[in-house]
Amino acid sequence: GTLLIEPGSPLEERVDFDGLNPVNNTFSGLVRGVQCTSPTSHSDGVRAYWAGGAAALENQVGPPASQWDGQALTAEGPLFFRGDGTGFSFRVPTDPAGGTDYFDATGIRWGSKVNGNQSANGWSALTYVATRQITEADVGTDINGDGDEIDTFSLGQIRLQRWDAFANGVPMDDVALCPPIVAQELCNYGGDMDGDGFADPLFLWNPADGSLRIRLTIVSGLQNTRAVVNRLANTMYLRNGAL
Repeated sequence: GTLLIEPGSPLEERVDFDGLNPVNNTFSGLVRGVQCTSPTSHSDGVRAYWAGGAAALENQVGPPASQWDGQALTAEGPLFFRGDGTGFSFRVPTDPAGGTDYFDATGIRWGSKVNGNQSANGWSALTYVATRQITEADVGTDINGDGDEIDTFSLGQIRLQRWDAFANGVPMDDVALCPPIVAQELCNYGGDMDGDGFADPLFLWNPADGSLRIRLTIVSGLQNTRAVVNRLANTMYLRNGAL
């Protein structure tokens, strides 16, 4: 995944990682200054976010600019959020014995299937993984509807990743859910992809009502040398997804 450090400040940096150890809170395989940021020094104690997740702020009445990364347009109106919105982490009802008994003495037992086995320590995530770049000039199409054909985009896949949070060294499940056809503006993941002036995170969770808003811009092929662009949107309400 990607860590987001000091978002919204001049010291903002994104750092890729390929492993983590939850026992001593360390990350491995770090690559500094990715996604058009630069490696920089950070003070002890600053917070590192998982860059993928986007969550609506509790304060929706003029929050300070330092607290939000974008404003999305929903059916209920504009919504301030923090994060890039390129992923969503979740758990599902789980029976470590392999059956369908998803309850223990305290309620639902949450986890994930990992390597074919249900695990109470399991986690899942939907994650956007970029694989290549295209430009609007190359495909002759204004992909994000901003009135020009000069922008550059990442094309990538939505992948389902599942892992055991306390089994270090055990490979995680990593399955592509689509070909590399999902577009995100280069260096501006979660940005405006339809030209309406609002951000379009792929995944936007609202803790107030438990909704998960999904918006995908798909470059599905070429027709008469011009890219075919489709926009897909849906909203689902997650069980126990509201705080």
